[in-house]
Amino acid sequence: MNSSIDTCLSKELLVVVLKFLKKYLMDDSVKIVDMASQTLRGILSTERGQSALQSFDSYQRTLIEVHSKGVNIEFVENFLMDLERKSKVEAVSLEKSTVWETHGKSFEMWICPLVYSLIIYCNDVILRLCQDVVLSKAEVAELLLPSIFVNIAARKDLEIDLHKLISLQLKDHIFTESNKLVKSIQVVLNCLNELRICHVREISSSPSWRETSKNSKPSSYTSRTRSTPAKTRESVAGSSALAKSLSSWEKVFWLSIDYLLVAKLAITCGSYFTSVMYVEYWCEEHFKGMTIGGPDFSHNETLPDHIEILVSAVTRINEPDSLYGILQSHKVSKHDPLIL
Repeated sequence: MNSSIDTCLSKELLVVVLKFLKKYLMDDSVKIVDMASQTLRGILSTERGQSALQSFDSYQRTLIEVHSKGVNIEFVENFLMDLERKSKVEAVSLEKSTVWETHGKSFEMWICPLVYSLIIYCNDVILRLCQDVVLSKAEVAELLLPSIFVNIAARKDLEIDLHKLISLQLKDHIFTESNKLVKSIQVVLNCLNELRICHVREISSSPSWRETSKNSKPSSYTSRTRSTPAKTRESVAGSSALAKSLSSWEKVFWLSIDYLLVAKLAITCGSYFTSVMYVEYWCEEHFKGMTIGGPDFSHNETLPDHIEILVSAVTRINEPDSLYGILQSHKVSKHDPLIL
């Protein structure tokens, strides 16, 4: 496979997960200790888990590997079936607004059930084995959510249209000015950035893109969600499938979202460069190029939304030259006090 993108959880993140699980073995809660032990055993029963284990020094490795007897695919499949049965009882449907709403919730109360309801749609074994952990530990849920988004975005075998569903729920509950849980916006922005990185890398690595760039200037389970346990694999079949999936995206960020609204909300999170990036994508989409639009010779003193957001972000970045250039290119008027 020549693709540079994979929808499996990376080895680096898997090592981080193992470190979290090792920490949870010392938790005061017996339930958490048991969950950590079971999840460790599941992960270490896979080849990827055993490979990640080698990243630890001998002492740390000794502490962790007592929870495993080596690669055991049969145990993994049985464990996944148990998780499948639990999720049918505990998971809240993604179609219900309650799992997306942030009002009156702490970050942990919001992210854990949401990630739990999303992770059951993944077909990466390691992600699925972390099902119980994300329901109990917000730090793991936050860590894995971008990888969950990428995995789901690459799937074409689901009966439910998660692209449409997630887009609508984010629009109604996350990317809205009524959402006061700022960290929820930050977390989703991280997920979108991961999707963007995957898209850009995949498109730029495709032979057709490279050829074009040379000649142009730069400018398990149930049929509802998973495969059957007998078909359990330790990686998603096909980075090539992801390549095809990525090239068919209508948006760089996979989801159908209003770039301008996201740019505005990114400012409230203090993500000013991210805001500028979203304005750039919005301009490219609306003006068919990297331009903020032509100059405005009208007497209207109100700035267009995209210019206002861009000015707000650039002002906070403290780039006076960029700010002057933006305003000068938009409003050619000696009466405009902002460009004096």
